Amino acid sequence: MIQINSLPIFAILTPMFIGFLIILLGEIIPRRIQVTLASIAAFIASISSSILYIYARDGKVITHKMGGWPPPIGIVIAIDSLNSLFSLIVSIIVLLSIIYSYRYMEHDYGHSYFYALTCLMLCGMNGIILTGDLFNLFVFFEISAISSYGLVAFRKDEWEPVEAGFKYALISAIGTIFLLLGVALIYGLVGVLTMASIASKISSNAFLEGAKVNGNFVIPIAAAFLIWSFGIKAAMAPMHTWLPDAHPAAPSPISAILSGVFVKVGIYAMIRFLYTIYGLSISHSFLPYLAGFGAFSMLIGAYIALVQDDVKRMLAFSTVLNIGFILFGIGIGSKLALIGALLHVVNHAITKALLFLAAGSVIHQTGIRSMNKLGGLIKKMPITSIIFIIASLSIIGVPSTNGFISKFIILKAGIEAGETIYLIYVLIGILSSIIAAAYMLRAFRFIFLGEAKIDLTDVKEAPISMLIPMIILTILIVILGVLPQIGIDLVKPAVESIFERERYIKQVLTS
Repeated sequence: MIQINSLPIFAILTPMFIGFLIILLGEIIPRRIQVTLASIAAFIASISSSILYIYARDGKVITHKMGGWPPPIGIVIAIDSLNSLFSLIVSIIVLLSIIYSYRYMEHDYGHSYFYALTCLMLCGMNGIILTGDLFNLFVFFEISAISSYGLVAFRKDEWEPVEAGFKYALISAIGTIFLLLGVALIYGLVGVLTMASIASKISSNAFLEGAKVNGNFVIPIAAAFLIWSFGIKAAMAPMHTWLPDAHPAAPSPISAILSGVFVKVGIYAMIRFLYTIYGLSISHSFLPYLAGFGAFSMLIGAYIALVQDDVKRMLAFSTVLNIGFILFGIGIGSKLALIGALLHVVNHAITKALLFLAAGSVIHQTGIRSMNKLGGLIKKMPITSIIFIIASLSIIGVPSTNGFISKFIILKAGIEAGETIYLIYVLIGILSSIIAAAYMLRAFRFIFLGEAKIDLTDVKEAPISMLIPMIILTILIVILGVLPQIGIDLVKPAVESIFERERYIKQVLTS
């Protein structure tokens, strides 16, 4: 019988071991077995995360002490309803993307490396989310980042992926340096790396003897380093510049993972750092700046997406816009705002993954990414066209879609905050959604409507193995849009855990 506190290990290590297995057997086993193994890894991670989420919903914190060593001496895995929710979203999107990739990647080579790196990226993302140790968060950031570099540059025979992968690695390395500096400063201040122990010591000003004089100086400097690092990972403007190149260059299943959930890992780390490690008593002074970065991201993402011709590049800038909405909600800091922010994390993960998979279907069937060169595909790809317009309406935030309710809650929280600057940010959010309507509806018109600009004789609907993941995500959009309370109830326990900092600290340190 598997104990509940062993499940996080399955969510983290199963993808790692299967990734190594695929590499070892890559020359022996056929591609369909590689896909099956990768799917099993993501499925086990999804089941483990769902059980953890169900168990943690009522306020429990599940801990696993590596090697039996208690914190702060040993490494601890600590799961509450916040990180179990993020792990569940990540694992499901990766699972659907792997299934989709079976036919999408059929004309590529080096499949064993593709699926092994995807498994390692899942291992890294779940490790970041589930660890209760700040240094291991850094280690898992590196695992996920290095895997994603290889996946962005996977089609190495073409110049664009190689250039995008190099640019991404360079910018991400800067984030890694900031992350390591931030971790080092905090360790030098309190002498421990377990998140709960750091939080406890910061709350009681229990700094190391030599650091007491500089404690008030180190705290904001470490915060600046870590927020900047997490901002790079989350594609927060102006640290977003890796994302518009990486998304178009990567295979579409990887674009769906990068935009759907990879950037959300940075969002999770930011929430955990500001609300759990530092606590609102300290981080309240940083939150308005985060809201400002969110508004800036909304503007940058909306306006640059509007002038794009490459459909995947347009969707990449749309991600910057929606990350801005999430950051605005986190920056407001109220329970209502965080419900909206976490709900938008879920909704955007589903919707943006779907949009990249739908765009990938078009590219797979036509070989073209330029919207100006397409047209008339609704006749040849009717299912994909319906999926694309539903996802487009969701990302815009049209009422009765899942994207509407999360945006509405964030904007409502901004109004209720009562600050003039937040009201300006609310207007920016409304304006960016109007611009999003312009570029998403333009994309649908250029790709699926009008006269065909290329010969569509041999173009047909996407294969069923690509359609199934898209249909599942479409159903989720409809359900969460028509019955928004389901989504709200899903994220409420996570929001409650954010504000139950003392309970988290106590349960981790006394378990």
